[in-house]
Amino acid sequence: MTIGVASQKALEAAKLDSIQEAKQKEVDGKPAYEVTGTAKGRFLFVIPMSFSVKTIIDAKTGSIEQIERSWWNFLVRAYPRSKNLSPI
Repeated sequence: MTIGVASQKALEAAKLDSIQEAKQKEVDGKPAYEVTGTAKGRFLFVIPMSFSVKTIIDAKTGSIEQIERSWWNFLVRAYPRSKNLSPI
């Protein structure tokens, strides 16, 4: 699967460090990508960890429609993300 330039920018905005899975699906009758990946951060601003993030990206515009993270994510400060994130 090839993800376009607009979608690549959306992936960077989602703050993912790595991508585990990217699949095409339909959301509300519109084509979209569902991307599951991981991000790195510090739990309670001290303990290093990685956590799972699921992002829905509009296939036409490349805009982020939805980001799903764990409920405790507000306790995590994300690391600056890698600029060299490559799609699957």
